[in-house]
Amino acid sequence: MKTINITLVRHGEPEQLGLLLGHTDLNLSKLGEQQLINRFNNLKFERLISSPLKRCLVMAEYIATKRKMTVDVEVNIKEMNFGDWDGLGYDSLWQQTPSLGDFWQNPIDITPPNGESFLAFQTRVNKWWQSLIHQASGDIVVLTHAGVIKQVISNLLNEMHYAELSNKIKIDYAGIINIEVKQDDQGNVWPMLKF
Repeated sequence: MKTINITLVRHGEPEQLGLLLGHTDLNLSKLGEQQLINRFNNLKFERLISSPLKRCLVMAEYIATKRKMTVDVEVNIKEMNFGDWDGLGYDSLWQQTPSLGDFWQNPIDITPPNGESFLAFQTRVNKWWQSLIHQASGDIVVLTHAGVIKQVISNLLNEMHYAELSNKIKIDYAGIINIEVKQDDQGNVWPMLKF
């Protein structure tokens, strides 16, 4: 039986606040960069995986260069694509029909206009997660987005009511979730949240 530690890290503060950021590709603020530098100072790992969006990848590449390692860029851990809502301010999104509030309350039935359905997002993240935990070796850090981290937690808890779970979990900028994965010789895995 072997044990792998996977640390999920949310990107730092973006350069512009108050926007719904899915695939909108903003850089981090100076504070956001410093948040990640501080976070990574205390992390030990052999592999670094990053979302391709700049708010993750720029700092992942910086950290990898400092540690003389490479970054594995993983498209499946991009944040959800919010379509026409992506990059817009939260205030205006609460006024639209359907509204962002409607989506947060019922993401299974409401898809942002021209955006990714919640089922497609869920499937994409869950498929990546299952592949990672079955093939992983060594300690891993994944630099990604709040929605992706919440979906992994939802998957681990077998929580079907994502909206309820998501509304009860807050992941700060540069926040982390630790997961310990036990693997046996037959390929069975047991991931556990570590607090």
